[in-house]
Amino acid sequence: MKKLFIVLLVLLSFNSLYSQKDSVIELKSVVISAYESSRYTPITYKNLDSNDIIKNYGQEPSQILQNTPSITSYSDAGSGWGYSYIRMRGVDQTRINMTLNGVPLNEPEDQGCYFSNYPGFLSTLDRIQIQRGIGMTKNGVSSFAGSINMES
Repeated sequence: MKKLFIVLLVLLSFNSLYSQKDSVIELKSVVISAYESSRYTPITYKNLDSNDIIKNYGQEPSQILQNTPSITSYSDAGSGWGYSYIRMRGVDQTRINMTLNGVPLNEPEDQGCYFSNYPGFLSTLDRIQIQRGIGMTKNGVSSFAGSINMES
């Protein structure tokens, strides 16, 4: 029993010798940039700034996006809350590329992006750019219908 106790004591002392010391590691900053359309690119787009988003505070994102050209919205309950879906140019949301600060939001399973899990999502955004057609994004799902790029 004494030998086992001594072996455990020796092992614990080695652990304390080789454990990490308290040190500060400074990381480099990373900038994520998104591809956006401007008036010089041959892409049809619509920009929604923070004033357009905030005046509709508390609504589902699909209900706010339906006020833009070529987007329609519907929900399972008919009220616009819960499971709601959008279509752009007649194509469902599994073919719409949705990004937040350049990072794809589409799910890997069915390539859709559903906003029922993001309560108050639009209140954190500064700008939304909706690109119809192929779009400028190079990340995420194929954008047959278009792209919705959100910036926070």
